[in-house]
Formats: sequence, C-alpha cells, structure tokens
Amino acid sequence: MPALSPTMSTGNITTWRSHLLTGRRQPRPTAGTDVYDIGGKSASRSLKVDGIKGASDRTPSNISIYIAQYPLEGVPRHPLFIRVWPSAMAHAMVIVRVADKVVSYDFLPRAPTSPKTALHMLTHWGRAPGEFRRRELSSVPHLRCWPVVVLEHDQASLDDLDAVIDEVNKTFGTELRLLVRDCRHYAISVVECLAGEEYSELVARRLQVEMF
Repeated sequence: MPALSPTMSTGNITTWRSHLLTGRRQPRPTAGTDVYDIGGKSASRSLKVDGIKGASDRTPSNISIYIAQYPLEGVPRHPLFIRVWPSAMAHAMVIVRVADKVVSYDFLPRAPTSPKTALHMLTHWGRAPGEFRRRELSSVPHLRCWPVVVLEHDQASLDDLDAVIDEVNKTFGTELRLLVRDCRHYAISVVECLAGEEYSELVARRLQVEMF
C-alpha cells in the first residue's frame, strides 16, 4: 500500500491495542437502507490482536467503525448527488461510534473549495497542503456509509480514541498527494490502527486502493 504512515505501534496506539478484546463484522442492516456490510458477509469472526485478555475493572465497550464516501467539498449534499457521485471522485472518511458519541475523521486539502488549491494541485503534480479534520455527528449517516467492524474494548472513551487518531496524524504527514497520500490512504491508516490490518484491507478494497 503506497505511502502509509511509518511505524505506528507505539504510544497511545499500543495502549489502545492492548485493551482490544474481540472484533466482529457488523451484521447486515435491514432491507431498504443504504448501509451495507463492507465485506459482503454477515458472519462474525474473531479479531486477532496481541493484547491483554485478563479481567478488567471496566465494562467492555462496543466501538463501531464505518467508512463513508461523499462528494467533494463544495458539491451540494443532496441525497441524489450522494447516491450517484462516482466512487473514484469521492471523499473518504472514517466514522466511529463510541457509546452515544459519533465522530468522523478525515484528511483533505487545507482550503478544499478555493480555486488556488485546485491550481496548486494542477501545477504541483497533485500535491497540496492538507489538514486533518474531526467532527462530531448527530448520528451515523445512512447514505454511502459502510460498516467495517465492531470492536469490544475494555478501556474505551472518546478521549482514548482521539489520542490514537493524534498518533496517526503525527506520522501520516500533512502534504496531500493525490493517489499516493490522500483521504483514502488516511482512512485506511486510521482503520489499521484502530482495528488491525485485516480490516484495513477490507477498507482498501472498498476504496479501490491497491495493497502491496
């Protein structure tokens, strides 16, 4: 996989992984919704992690991870545009639900709707200054949003989650490079750190990023 962040198994990420207990695929939703199982299967399976499996004083929490694709910034967010927007031109983001909180994480150009940004990318081989974005959502979206995995974690909070994402951001780099280090690669990196390589590969296939 091209230009993912270097070694990320230190600090807050190691702590996060040490408290992972299990992981399972999210079940298929009821018919008529736009949320689908990213792997095409509804069977549960174990998440292989080298962590602490002993008893905990805290009640395990379920952490739901999703991947979403939406039209680029500046395009109207009408449901019709969301449904028909081509995946190859869509913006990718990771959405995580912890308890009653839903948060999205993504990577995008610093001024995504500015003509100067488009000109800079055209004249600099798809490069532009990037920034990381975190937003709290009222709920998990139903359009173009696919469940990846439900993690069982014995020490999970929004602060813990943000600490892991901060580690990802520190190593990922702030230069956006189309097809090399863009929103899709960032989403894969986030999922890899939160859930492991097994699930990041599912996301890579969903986002049509070649793994090598």
